[in-house]
Order: sequence, then C-alpha cells, then structure tokens
Amino acid sequence: MAIKEYELLPYFARYIRDTEKGRRTKTNGEKITPQTIRLYRITYGLLALFAEQGNIPLRFYDYNRLNKRERLAELKYWRRFETLFIKWLFTARGVHDNYAGAVIKQIKSFFKYLNEQCLLDTGPYYKSFKVLKCDVPVTALNQEILIKLIHDKTFHESLKPNIQRTKDIFVFGCTVALRFSDIRSLRPLNIEQTNGDWYIKTISRKTKTHTAIKLPDYIVEIVKRHYHHRSRYLFPLISLANFNKHLKTLGEAMQLTWPVCKTKTRYGKNRGENHTVRFCDTMSSHLMRRTAITNMLVLGMSEQAAKYVSGHSGGSKSFYRYVAFSQAYINKELDAVYSKMQIR
Repeated sequence: MAIKEYELLPYFARYIRDTEKGRRTKTNGEKITPQTIRLYRITYGLLALFAEQGNIPLRFYDYNRLNKRERLAELKYWRRFETLFIKWLFTARGVHDNYAGAVIKQIKSFFKYLNEQCLLDTGPYYKSFKVLKCDVPVTALNQEILIKLIHDKTFHESLKPNIQRTKDIFVFGCTVALRFSDIRSLRPLNIEQTNGDWYIKTISRKTKTHTAIKLPDYIVEIVKRHYHHRSRYLFPLISLANFNKHLKTLGEAMQLTWPVCKTKTRYGKNRGENHTVRFCDTMSSHLMRRTAITNMLVLGMSEQAAKYVSGHSGGSKSFYRYVAFSQAYINKELDAVYSKMQIR
C-alpha cells in the first residue's frame, strides 16, 4: 500500500493563512505581528523558487506509517534538503549566515505547526536543522556624543526641520530605551505629571511589559516641542525607512565618520567579505536602545534598574545583546585594575 505524500508548499500557505486569521498565535496567546507574517511570505517564496530552480519536490510523509528503511531514507532526504537549500541561499540569493539562519528558523517553526496544530507527524528531522548565526558587534554612542546631541542648540538649528525631528526622536529613544515601534505609537495620554515630575508610562508592543519612566527636563522640552493637541500621537509619524535614512544624515552632520569594518560569514567562516563603511552609515533605530542601556550601566545604574527601564525581565538573555561598553570606559576600568597590580 502506497504511503500518502503531502505537498509542503500548500501547507506552508495554510500556515500563513492560519497565522493571519489568528488561528496560530504566540505561546502566550497574542497575535503574531504583520511584520513577522511578511517574513513568512518571503520564506514561502524562497522555498517555491528553490523547488522550481533545483527541480526538487518538497514533500513530507506521515512518520508513523514509515518502516525503518523508509525512515532512514527520509533522514537522508531532509539532510540533503538542508544542505542544498542553504547552499542555494548562499549562491543563488547571495545571503549570509544571519539571513539564512532566520529562514531556517521559520521553516522549523512551520514544521512545529504541522506536528502540533495539524497533527501531522512529520518526524524529528526538522529539529536537527542548524540555525546559522554570526554575532554582529554591538555599537552605541558614548556619553560625550549624546550630550552634544542633547544640548548643542547651535548644531540643532543648523539641521533641516525633518532632521531636527529625527534627532529629537533619537535623543528621546537614547534616554528612555524604548523601541522605535513603541515610540512611534506613543500618545499624549502616555505622558503624566505627578508632583511636578513628568513620567512616561507605556506597555511594550513586543513584550507587553509595563514601565513608568521619570523624564529629565530636556526630554520634557522635546515632548512639548512636538506635541500638538490635534495630533493622536506624541511625535510626528515617520516610517522606519525614513527614520533610518535621516539618522545617517544626522550622523554625517555630526562627523561620525570613523571607519567600521563589517564582516559577513557563510557557514560561520569569513570568506574574505570584509568591507569598511563609515560609522554614520551603520546608524539605525536599534542604536537608540543600545545607547540608552549602555550609558545607563556605564554611568552607574544597576542592571536591575536598567532592565526595568528597558522592559527586560530579570533573567533576560537578550538584555546583554544591547550592551556595548565604550572603549574609553573599558580602558578606564582596566587602568583601575592594572594600578592595583603594580609593585609599590
């Protein structure tokens, strides 16, 4: 009796539809964001193109109906799929480890959906798919640069109005450690005044963490500068793409042009694909959160307090991805250690 064969791509399309309609959610019951769903569609397109160009059928069987020989054959099939698909991503699509790893992670999530929600036992093969990753050096603005951004009014006035707005939002993010998506969705009701002090009270869109952060005078000034009673939002709306573009212009205006080496890897190895770019060209919205957390710690705030402000849980591993101590601070700390080791 022939074993029923399931085509993979129609089920991947169903996976996307179920996610869109809310039938598939996060483990805590929350809906998956439209941004993530767009990534699912990209992965679907990559799988379809890979199958077409490589003339490789994408299918799976009911693991429970396979005998030992057939299970071993399936093991070889999925190992071959993993090898060929990643190689195709590298050669035909020109991607690198982090991109390929993100795609494989989504494919593993899809197989988990098949097993847990569709009750189709595809076997354990997908669990061994390797999620490639290359750690990217974390960068942040040091205290001196941030102070110039905050207090140099002559520099502020020299900027075009759209860059001024971006600078103000950037300074806000570098102070309160909010994600760009959270800042963009802020409304006037998120700002409260209590006993003469101003606070921002938010719920993170990503982690649903509640925070109440006291605001310094320069942030209150920024808020008042941009608030308009007819606006639904605290700041003028700006797309992420334009925000990142304006940040690069801002960085160039501040002469943050020192060279930064960017390294890309495939299979965890540097294939000589190093290239140098200016620091200002690497600036993006992620720099706000990294700068805020790093400077909080450098200036003496406890980890526990910094995690509260940034909305990380006490045992969060992702917290340390945002920390980028400046070389000057590291040198100062090392000098303090070395001085104690000198012969007196």
